[in-house]
Amino acid sequence: MSNTNNKWIDLQPEDFSGDISYKDGSKRHVEFYYGSTYLSQSSRKLELTDDMNHVVITDFKGAKKEIKK
Repeated sequence: MSNTNNKWIDLQPEDFSGDISYKDGSKRHVEFYYGSTYLSQSSRKLELTDDMNHVVITDFKGAKKEIKK
C-alpha cells in the first residue's frame, strides 16, 4: 500500500522488531533484517501507512520505543 501521504522512518542498527497496531484494531509483528539473499542488502526502513495507529519498535537489548503516525 504505497501512498504519497505515507511516511518512512529509518531504522537504527540495533532495531530488531516492530509491533504494528492498525486503526481497525488488528495487529502485526514484523522483524527487521539486514539482507534477504546472498550479497544483497534490504533497505532498513519502515513505511508508516495511513491505516496504522502506532508502532512499537524493540531493539536487540529489549528496549522499546513507540512511534505514532
